[in-house]
Amino acid sequence: MKLPMDIKLARLRELMKTASPTLSKGQGDQESGGGGVGLSAYVVPSEDAHQSEYTAAPHKRRQFISGFTGSAATAVITMDKALLWTDGRYFLQAEKELDPDHWQLMKMNTPPFPEIHKWLADNCSRGSYVGIDPTLISENTWQKWGKELATRESKLVPVSQNLVDMVWAEAAEERLAYEEKELFVYPLQYAGEKWEGKVDRVKAQMEEEKCELLVVSELDEIAWLFNLRGSDIEFNPVFFAYAIISANQNPLLFVNQSKLTSEVKQHLEGVVLKPYEEVFTVLDEMVQKCVEQKLKVWMGPQVSHALASTVTGKDEKLLLVKNTPTKMLKAIKNECEVECMRQVHIKDGIALCEYLRILHTNLCRSSTGTEGSSKKEFTEISGSDMLDGLRSQQEGFISLSFDTISGSGPNGAVIHYKASPHTDRKLCADELYLVDSGGQYWEGTTDVTRTVSFLSSPPPKQVETYTLVLKGHIALAELVIPEGVIGYKIDCVARSALWEIGLDYQHGTGHGVGAFLNVHEGPQGISYRTNAHEEGLRENMILSNEPGYYESGQFGIRIESLMVYRKHVTKYTLHEGKKFLKPETITCVPLCRQLIDKSMLSDKEVNWVNDYHQFCWDKLTPLAEKQGKTELIEWLKKQTQPL
Repeated sequence: MKLPMDIKLARLRELMKTASPTLSKGQGDQESGGGGVGLSAYVVPSEDAHQSEYTAAPHKRRQFISGFTGSAATAVITMDKALLWTDGRYFLQAEKELDPDHWQLMKMNTPPFPEIHKWLADNCSRGSYVGIDPTLISENTWQKWGKELATRESKLVPVSQNLVDMVWAEAAEERLAYEEKELFVYPLQYAGEKWEGKVDRVKAQMEEEKCELLVVSELDEIAWLFNLRGSDIEFNPVFFAYAIISANQNPLLFVNQSKLTSEVKQHLEGVVLKPYEEVFTVLDEMVQKCVEQKLKVWMGPQVSHALASTVTGKDEKLLLVKNTPTKMLKAIKNECEVECMRQVHIKDGIALCEYLRILHTNLCRSSTGTEGSSKKEFTEISGSDMLDGLRSQQEGFISLSFDTISGSGPNGAVIHYKASPHTDRKLCADELYLVDSGGQYWEGTTDVTRTVSFLSSPPPKQVETYTLVLKGHIALAELVIPEGVIGYKIDCVARSALWEIGLDYQHGTGHGVGAFLNVHEGPQGISYRTNAHEEGLRENMILSNEPGYYESGQFGIRIESLMVYRKHVTKYTLHEGKKFLKPETITCVPLCRQLIDKSMLSDKEVNWVNDYHQFCWDKLTPLAEKQGKTELIEWLKKQTQPL
């Protein structure tokens, strides 16, 4: 049974009236005990206790309370309002999914909509309490919001018993649990380095910072550090765990012991294994020793307030909050990881190209209006299902890396669109088709977007905007940079062609990608938004290159390939010997030729397209021949001809 939205919100507000801002024992600072004091507002983030972007089914609290299914948003409920903040990737989706009778969409980074903490400070009466589950908010965000609320004599308070969980339990709605699957070892032939070596490198950085303890709470960092993988979160080969690295002791891993096979236990010889639930108790004891000896504890910016308060509740001067060494070391791939990522994009390219070939064979229409000889029809869902099946046929395939975005016509303009039976459109020659998809393989993670037309002569507006997006894609793919440049500084390179005619797109241009890990990884990125904890681009970091253009109600265009930053030899050398980098595109899928207006491209850009298509031909045809895909080879020959 599903509760109506008004009942959900009413029940949550009843709980807010009597909520007690306290933390359970072992979870840091103690606020008040006794009876409830009441909350003026309650905040429901999207993240889980590990600040994961994508969450397991039982942690989708914000989705349950709001009805919005996107991966990034924050809900705020007061006694008379319910508001949801999300970014430009999800504006159209949120407008469709939110119940306008109960919810108001707040567009992040878009005037006149204020930031969440500023809205709370301005709209809650003086002396108010704003509640949140302290395991679901990062320490940095906690501090920033707390300071803002304090200017109005209000207070951000931790509420240890999650109120949405209480409503969910009473709703009698099915709350799916994630399946407790066993962990597995990530072989050295793909990882490229033993976990012991990784821990040694981490300890070396801890010594530089004079830190006794490092607390690792982000799941992909833990999986990378110990060369382990799991499946607790769909599409993300991670598992729920915490890790504590001590300068002078064996590392501790807090994980559900039932998920450890004999092979995993043998692999982890030298690691102290503890139950997942004991992390707060053990950490509290270890921190107490640090307090007594005045030793620092290192945590990442995304660590939860609940974990951070185990230190700040005793001596806040001992807490070092900055990007963990595991985050940076994971982002800078070793040569084994880089080569594996190159190879996986060949087999992944075969799957996507075979899919596009089938669509072209069935749907392409000539300038005279003649349809393809085949009568087979596809919809957004049946098409993405076929693509998923083609990927699964490739050797080493484990799963998708995210829900396939399969958007035809106006649905392509919804940046993170997910087709449903209610929105499923038939794929047809008259509409642009955008497909954003990827896979998880033993060798690595893929993420690629191609926008295609099934007309020999598409409408001029589509050709113009596709070519402008392509110009931005090429500009970033060719950009030589000094190592250490922040992605924020180069984002405009991919937008300049669109900006010249007054167009833009409402999402970042590039995100980090893991090696058989999360499809979105930090701390690197390329975006128009600043990030206080973003790190500069380094050799062997892998990022996406994905400018786009979206015309609401009409069509969407995005061109996304992955690239690895490699050392680039320049004519001159700066006095300080600074290294320069240039991207190497590793995605192997041809562009849509009929959407390219060659007259809009410079000679250098034309050469780039021709060189890229030759690269696709050279990389894909040997595997296509090995797999006996003669029709695909013929299709590739046509798609990779010089402009």
